Amino acid sequence: MPTFDLSTYNLAELKGLEFDVRQEIKARQQQEVSKAREQILGIAREAGLSERELLDLPGRRKPGG
Repeated sequence: MPTFDLSTYNLAELKGLEFDVRQEIKARQQQEVSKAREQILGIAREAGLSERELLDLPGRRKPGG
């Protein structure tokens, strides 16, 4: 991984960099969740299950329960 000399950045630049990093982390997390969801749904479809059937499987915890 490349290293950066952050000592050359002023406080405003560092805060801007922090904001950009946080936004990128959020975007990548959303991408990973979306990718995982599609993989799970693909496996379910191959097994002959609809999304509704997958979500209604017995033993699945209900929200708040």
